[in-house]
Amino acid sequence: MKTPMRWMSLACVLLFICACQTERKYPAEWISAAASAPSERVLWSVALDALQEQRFPVGAGADPATMVALTGWRYSLAPFKGQGFRQRVRLRLESSEPGKYTIFLQVEKDTNEDLARPMDLRYAQWEEAADDVDAANILLSKIQARVGNSLEVGEPRRGIRERVKN
Repeated sequence: MKTPMRWMSLACVLLFICACQTERKYPAEWISAAASAPSERVLWSVALDALQEQRFPVGAGADPATMVALTGWRYSLAPFKGQGFRQRVRLRLESSEPGKYTIFLQVEKDTNEDLARPMDLRYAQWEEAADDVDAANILLSKIQARVGNSLEVGEPRRGIRERVKN
């Protein structure tokens, strides 16, 4: 009777060790910035558009209720070991006051360490790399450029063409 109990205890310890090893080796590097928008929905839509423009697949990992998104992997394969990579984005939007938000971004990166077939995703051997802060800054600047400092929704203002006609 003691033997099955020992095996169960050993199995629990091994499962715990395996679960602990699934954490990333490198610390998460989040970047953040303030943004103004007329509503959460507008900022959320702008952020998802920017993700899609940068070819990050947005799907079931995007939750508008909590304003948190985890994209799918974006692949960039290369013919040499360690030069191909994949990236995915973690996005979080937080409201600080009405019309004011904070955007948090992290771009995770893994490199393909397969030596024989680095251009074939079926044989890829992904190893964790440091977060891609440059890609996160590019994405953040795309979002900020779209909302600007003060995005106003309402009647369109008269443009140059209308002034010239009069």
